[in-house]
Amino acid sequence: MSVEVVSPREAQKRCKEEGWKLVDVRTIEEYNQGHPSGSRCIPYMIKEGGEMKPNSSFLSEVKKVFQPDDKILISCQSGRRSSMAAKVLKEAGYSHLADVDGGFSKWCSEKLDIEK
Repeated sequence: MSVEVVSPREAQKRCKEEGWKLVDVRTIEEYNQGHPSGSRCIPYMIKEGGEMKPNSSFLSEVKKVFQPDDKILISCQSGRRSSMAAKVLKEAGYSHLADVDGGFSKWCSEKLDIEK
């Protein structure tokens, strides 16, 4: 079962008009340099010893904040990490998920709302 993929513009619309929540799965360092307005950072990968490794507490951190029936958009820098994170959440029983196509890079190129 695949996860829906939506454009950054559609993601922003869903957040503003339909109550979806945006989870930015980039590292905290990336997030702090700029992120979609209203997003929450829960890294899917973390830097450890100079390497990027899966964040072993990703799912438990998501579960602390979101219920399985919440509407969640997943975004990263370009789309790779978000698609992996969305798959993990889907397998954990989250049913209303969408992956933001092109991630923060595309979000910025479309000149959508960001915070720093």
